[in-house]
Amino acid sequence: MKNKFSIVDLKTTGSNREGQKIIEIAIINYDERKKCVEETFSTLINPEKCINHQITLLTGITNLKAMEAPYFYKVAKKIVEMTNGRTIVAHNAVFDYRFLQREFMDLGYNYEREIFCIYKTAKDLFPNLPSYSLEDLCNYFKIKQKRAHRALSDTENCLELLKIISAKKMEVISLNKRDRVHPF
Repeated sequence: MKNKFSIVDLKTTGSNREGQKIIEIAIINYDERKKCVEETFSTLINPEKCINHQITLLTGITNLKAMEAPYFYKVAKKIVEMTNGRTIVAHNAVFDYRFLQREFMDLGYNYEREIFCIYKTAKDLFPNLPSYSLEDLCNYFKIKQKRAHRALSDTENCLELLKIISAKKMEVISLNKRDRVHPF
């Protein structure tokens, strides 16, 4: 894993990438070596289509709020600059990453980044948990959630989970190294 991460969360008009659009994005740039947040960005995005009522109930993002937000193309350069040379981290990384790729493809831009999935890694490192949803992982690790189902809050939660996962990976690496040393 690299040391520079862009923790990303998206809210969308629906779960199917085809025909659906991003309505909110948050990015937190984190330098693991320095243990510091370098930059944070969060905005609603005008999806240029109506937001499903179920999505509004889940996120609180209304059509009126979204209509007043910038279009994706207005924030695309910021997203490219913030994530350049970094690994994208998300709870369900494939979902968020593919949505970003599709939005950039619509603009004629090929968006390529490495990704790191909190969900998959948590399943590997912490087997036998009853659930690996973002909410349940936060509850299990006693991460205080601010506003579930909003991009910035979910991104902050993913950052805390990334720190826990990184510490656990270092513990596993340390144990493996210790096991290889023979006390002769």
